[in-house]
Amino acid sequence: RMLEIPIDVEKAIMLLKLGHTKKIDVGCVTSLEGKKVSEPMYFLESAGIGLDAQFQKFFKKYENGEIGMIWNILKLLFLFYKSRIGLTIDGKTTFVKATLVNISNGPLAGAALQVAPDAKLNDHYLTVALYKIEVWDLILYFIKTIFKRPTLKKSEADFIAGKKVAVDSYKKLPIHLDAREFYKTPVEFEVKPSALTVICGFPHEKYSALVS
Repeated sequence: RMLEIPIDVEKAIMLLKLGHTKKIDVGCVTSLEGKKVSEPMYFLESAGIGLDAQFQKFFKKYENGEIGMIWNILKLLFLFYKSRIGLTIDGKTTFVKATLVNISNGPLAGAALQVAPDAKLNDHYLTVALYKIEVWDLILYFIKTIFKRPTLKKSEADFIAGKKVAVDSYKKLPIHLDAREFYKTPVEFEVKPSALTVICGFPHEKYSALVS
């Protein structure tokens, strides 16, 4: 979706033959759980912290056949409280309370949900998405993003671009990287500009994930 690749298989094959490419950025984890990583760890879409990561972990287990995880997911939605985190973006530190914290490389994540609507895959920045609304309002917001581009008030969410991002918390919070790998805070990220060459379509939509 973000690479403007057609859903239609034949059109996608035509695009593959055409071989039109762009360089996109990659998110990179440089420090994890208080220690520098020996080898960089990468993500293409986003890294989620707190509610997002816990949901992804439970859902992954459910997909692998652990039916009981449905109960854990429901409990998570009812019992989750906003987390207080220390956030450092390009050397500037602030403390915030948020329902969901997402470090995005592009605007979409998961099932094509608009997590960071204005982020671009090749703008050489990571976008920190801080959602401050309650869990049920957050679910309603993401449902709306499937059909349109809803707006949020400044008091409901912040979107901050940066090249280096560090997240810490009083209570260790779960982290996911593209819903594949799971760890805990503290964590440090940085963007790797133009690190990956991909075959892609031609940006034409008003809200394209690619800088033309």
